[in-house]
Amino acid sequence: MVVGRCVPVAGSAVRSSPGVVAARRPLQAGAAHAFSRWLTCLRQSLHLNQLLRFPLPEPQCCRLYCGPWLHQLQNQLLTDSNAFRESRERLQDGERELLDRALTVIQSAGQEADEELARGKQKKKREGV
Repeated sequence: MVVGRCVPVAGSAVRSSPGVVAARRPLQAGAAHAFSRWLTCLRQSLHLNQLLRFPLPEPQCCRLYCGPWLHQLQNQLLTDSNAFRESRERLQDGERELLDRALTVIQSAGQEADEELARGKQKKKREGV
């Protein structure tokens, strides 16, 4: 199982080069937490599939998760408001609907992660750590 390698996606304007994101903009804690949760779910599902003797074909992990690429994509979408809208308009109806659903889930997970981090910080302040 290879999860850490990134493969450029055909037609993608964002390329994987570690360290570039940190130089431009610091990682957002909520986004980093959401990506970490996604990676944990991916690993656990791969382990379960292996434990069950591969009832499902093993996916290409590099196409499902690429941390540096995701952070660069997030940075690009945050800095260029038209980039996402233009990309979304090029999708077919079914793909656009799937993207909208995924965005709803991601936004709610990001808000939950931000709230969870804020609660953790408040708890540490109260404990005097």
